[in-house]
Amino acid sequence: MTITVDPVQFKEAHALVKQWRERATAVRRQFLYRAVTGVYDDLLGYLPSDRKELRDSLQMQRIRGLPDSVDGYIIRSVPKRRAVAREDVDNTVIYVAVKDNLMRPAPKETLLLEKYSPWTMETLPYSPDPKTANVMSRKVSKREVIKVRRMRTQQRATWRREMIQAGVRLPPVGVRPLMTEPEPVPDTAFESMRLEFGLGGEPAKPHWRRAILWLAVRGGTGMIARKREFTRAMTDLEYRAWERWPKRGIGYVPVARAKRYVPFQKRLGLRVGRR
Repeated sequence: MTITVDPVQFKEAHALVKQWRERATAVRRQFLYRAVTGVYDDLLGYLPSDRKELRDSLQMQRIRGLPDSVDGYIIRSVPKRRAVAREDVDNTVIYVAVKDNLMRPAPKETLLLEKYSPWTMETLPYSPDPKTANVMSRKVSKREVIKVRRMRTQQRATWRREMIQAGVRLPPVGVRPLMTEPEPVPDTAFESMRLEFGLGGEPAKPHWRRAILWLAVRGGTGMIARKREFTRAMTDLEYRAWERWPKRGIGYVPVARAKRYVPFQKRLGLRVGRR
């Protein structure tokens, strides 16, 4: 029995075998990239159109600092600072939180604003240093704003005394605060959870859970739609698109920062598990 081997086919097969590891790695990474992209697209699709702030803040980014054999992506909210609109003042409270990545102790004035948070727009006495504090705005009910305003007013003598003792220069009682038009970061995590689970009397409109669960229900079917390109990547020597997988221009997040989103993920996961 004589077996004839086409020299050209043998050469191509040999070249494919030599590239097999690189091609397989590219397919694996592209598969994960497309899976996360699917969740991101679904998430935007499930969010109500009137939640522009949430929609504009969502970003998909690669996690940097993982071992070479591991790939990871996150979908996170990156809101931009903006002044609170006049019509939103009666539905907005302000939270001040000391940044957790400081290389030195936080200033006392920042710690005091955090201690007495939340504030209303007219009771916030001064603007914290943006290098040491995160300032977030939350939209709440008018009843909640009135409650917070009453608490800060009743405690005014206490927090003013502590701030003056800490060396903070405050305007006299009755004079408008130093910070009249703050530009906080909208608390999109709070807004997203409230929308997700219908907190505070708002009808629930699941978006995170629907996007994640849809991926679980779909399994790999969404990826099967791309089966042809994956097959070509593993069998076609002339097919070179795999060398550009996955997309590179989506931005990076260090591992340390990615870990800060674990609490949000856990809260979401626990609720998913109960339903």
